[in-house]
Amino acid sequence: MKRWWLSLSGVALLFALFVHSAVARLELSAEEREMVEWSRSIAPRLQQAEPPDSVILVDDYVRRSLRLGRCSSTDLWKTPDRWLDRRYASLISKWVREMDRIMADDMRANAVLETEWEAVLILAWRSWDRPEQLEWLHYMRSTESKRGFEWWWWITELESIDGYATDVSTGHRIPVWVTWVGELLALADLSTAFVRAANAQEPGLGDTFAAHLSWPPGQTLSADQRRAREDLVERLVSRWADIVAAVPGFADPEAVRMGRAWSDNAMVQRLMMAALDKIDEDFLAEAGLGPRRLERTNEALLAAVLAQANETCAALQ
Repeated sequence: MKRWWLSLSGVALLFALFVHSAVARLELSAEEREMVEWSRSIAPRLQQAEPPDSVILVDDYVRRSLRLGRCSSTDLWKTPDRWLDRRYASLISKWVREMDRIMADDMRANAVLETEWEAVLILAWRSWDRPEQLEWLHYMRSTESKRGFEWWWWITELESIDGYATDVSTGHRIPVWVTWVGELLALADLSTAFVRAANAQEPGLGDTFAAHLSWPPGQTLSADQRRAREDLVERLVSRWADIVAAVPGFADPEAVRMGRAWSDNAMVQRLMMAALDKIDEDFLAEAGLGPRRLERTNEALLAAVLAQANETCAALQ
């Protein structure tokens, strides 16, 4: 059964690569390459943490492989307790790294652009007349644009991370979500501002959050500690929008000013409007993006996880 799956996945992947090779590759001008490099230099620190969406996708694939492999020697992978198990956390981290490797290999082989945000930049640029392009280049090359975009990037990530607080397989809150939030805040240099904003919404909430972050990684939690962590996640999520909205009031005023200047800039607003439009799929294909790229990488990852289902089951006993 395992070989049958792998052979089908291999054929699908080869077919996708053959079709993709027939698509014209996107050509970038020197100024367009400068914009892409500018975009990639904005928030490299974000890549140092395991993105919650990657962790949740890998968790789904691992559980799927164990279910298809009929792993019956342990029920850990079926329960919310898996999120606090060091063995399971180690397996998830391993597969997140493997997913990163698969995506990096695919980008080297097929992609001109790395993200749809870069596609938005190029499409918007090509829709502008020359004076508008020069206006954008002048702003983009300024220190204010980089710091303003960084602020916008981090706040946008912070605004959306509450969407990963629930385990869709069980309906329970994910206890390690607190750690994910802490990693994001540390990378964005917003830890202190967040704690103060949370305290402003509910006295002691931010301090409780900070105390939980000091727990040793992989610590085995008592029943009382687990209930306390679940309660903390629930309290944070219920006030999330208000907490994030309050963060600027406790952050670096200069960073906040440049972030607001970024959002108010006319050229940036045009970019944001372009981001809301449906991007042409032919353009995405030329850039090496779009649905097929996601399908290729997900198929390769799932095949790899399925191939090691027995080993994964044994590691969790």
